[in-house]
Amino acid sequence: MASRDSWATQVTAQLLVVAGSVLLGHGQESARVAPLSTDTIVERLMTSKNRQLRQLDALNVVLTYRVDYQGFGGTRHAEMRVVSTYVSPNKKNFRILSESGSRFLLEHILNKLLENEKEYQLDVADSDLSPRNYQFKLLGTERVAGNDSYVMEITPRRKTKYLCYGKIWVNAQDFAIVRLEGAPAKNPSFWISHTQMTNTYQKVGNFWLPVHKDATTDVRLGGKAVLAIDYSGYHVTSNALGSLEASSWALFGIPRPDSPSLPQR
Repeated sequence: MASRDSWATQVTAQLLVVAGSVLLGHGQESARVAPLSTDTIVERLMTSKNRQLRQLDALNVVLTYRVDYQGFGGTRHAEMRVVSTYVSPNKKNFRILSESGSRFLLEHILNKLLENEKEYQLDVADSDLSPRNYQFKLLGTERVAGNDSYVMEITPRRKTKYLCYGKIWVNAQDFAIVRLEGAPAKNPSFWISHTQMTNTYQKVGNFWLPVHKDATTDVRLGGKAVLAIDYSGYHVTSNALGSLEASSWALFGIPRPDSPSLPQR
């Protein structure tokens, strides 16, 4: 029979990476935005995401990881502060600044989470929030942290641990994701009965980047685990091509590929 801690070795990167594929609490106030079709919103979302990938050369950010577990054996807690460095197109490294709390959670959850994020960064095609992996449906509009947003339902095209069922909120001006809520399309472990995830994003300079991610997991035989990541101290570097592209749009009036004023085909 598996030990009472077996669940912990299963709850790793997939619980947060699902929601991470993709970047504030939200209210329910209706937004006043242009009436666009689902296809148009998705097209502009993909254009915005690809433009950000082209322009982003590198970034550093401090991540604070927290894990809290209540259930078998009582209560456990662990924290880890990490400097994350990303270099385009797919290189990510981590440097641990500090760690405290349960050694079991640190070794079997947080350290394994870092290892999986490095591997995940090398190939995100199978988990990318795109029409290849998801079907999209426009549900309506809302204001999120003072910004008008389109609310869309996302349905995975296949059941894998790196995709999720849920909703996204898309900023109506920049066509970037500002919030995601969902649950994994495939349960990552027998020991898990349910997982609910939330991601929130905000604009840092010209880029929309994550500020908080969390995943609350119910363990099948009793207990609950909460994994959370807070992002702070962003230092972002744009590449020369991206800077020239942005300057051309602003200074010379060159239409942006995702401009709402462009005619739709």
